Amino acid sequence: MTVKVTPDTRLAVLDRVPFVISSAFLVGRVTPSAVECVLDGARVKVTHAAIRGDSPRVTTLPGFRRLEDFAREYLDISVIGRITPVTAIDWQRRLAGQYFAMTLPEGLTTDDLYPGLRELSPQKAAFHSYVLGSVPAPDEPGIAIEVAHERTSELKAEYGALLSDVVYRISNPALFDATVPESREFHLLLMQWDDAVSEATDEDLDALSRELTLAFSTARAHAERVGMDHLPWRARGTARKAAKAAAVARGADSDGERAAARATVAKLLRGLGLHYLPLPDEAPLMLGGVRPSLEPGRAPLSPYSGHDGIDSPTP
Repeated sequence: MTVKVTPDTRLAVLDRVPFVISSAFLVGRVTPSAVECVLDGARVKVTHAAIRGDSPRVTTLPGFRRLEDFAREYLDISVIGRITPVTAIDWQRRLAGQYFAMTLPEGLTTDDLYPGLRELSPQKAAFHSYVLGSVPAPDEPGIAIEVAHERTSELKAEYGALLSDVVYRISNPALFDATVPESREFHLLLMQWDDAVSEATDEDLDALSRELTLAFSTARAHAERVGMDHLPWRARGTARKAAKAAAVARGADSDGERAAARATVAKLLRGLGLHYLPLPDEAPLMLGGVRPSLEPGRAPLSPYSGHDGIDSPTP
């Protein structure tokens, strides 16, 4: 079984899969570029260079970025004409007229990398395709889909725990704000999984679960990196007080101290009025160990809801 590579494929899916990407015939840059991605946590180091004349460059990007976006921004390819998988790229070895050495699949020549320059024989039809190439996937589809469901269930449980952690949500609010590109990507993929799980093929669900995992890691890493700096600067002092009061409510020894701290959290959150922070009426319950209920079959946090999406209908 293979996973098709298309212009919408995420860079992380292309980990250590060398390929050549070229513009559509007579559109944009003529010379194709060789590309190889290496996954590094939630980010991808992309080595790329035109197959004639350019020395290789390395660009580090979030793994959820699409191949089409990368081609447009870094390769000057506005319309992808062909993506051709190659056997190997040796970025350290120079050949005549090139800064690197490339090994093509048997039966292919460099001319085959340029769309429209010559017709390919039927034997090469597999390489003459807009959807060009593939990434190896698990050989046993049954195992792949089990792993996909397990992977996504663990992710939802982890996200649900963060969603119910008042201190975390106040301290790392960007993860819950769907206006943030990294968080929006995660939220939309989570909704896509819930919509697709009953109808999509095992192959599609396997690929989607990997994209979802990567998007979550990326969104969480970004949120924890920016912390409360994501908040409007006027709100940061109040948010720090709310997070401190929430920590007291969570660890206080007496019922009276816990109740007072919960009331303080609710008051401070009400004053902030930010839709991606815990709702004032829900925060005291969450600090008492009650998790917010999640709408069945939907993402725990909808990027389209008027507040943080808990128990609210999705338009």
